[in-house]
Amino acid sequence: MHIQEIASCTPNLSDELLGVWERSIRATHHFLADSDIVRIRAYISKAIQTVEHLAAAEDSDGKTLAFIGVQEGRPEMLFVGSSCRGGA
Repeated sequence: MHIQEIASCTPNLSDELLGVWERSIRATHHFLADSDIVRIRAYISKAIQTVEHLAAAEDSDGKTLAFIGVQEGRPEMLFVGSSCRGGA
């Protein structure tokens, strides 16, 4: 696994991060309806582009597994792909 800070979020990377976000949300936020997820997705897309610090964890093939956004020294977003979480 490789973790790197993202200096510039390209449209392709943004789409990849949104995919991680959506898979994470669907696996953990069962109280959200599909319409909620679609509505929130627009906010997350903007937040990914504007957060002060953004870092992603990638596997050896370069696939994004998780990401974190930090603003003013505080984690504001942390999403882990559903395939990377253990079941408990």
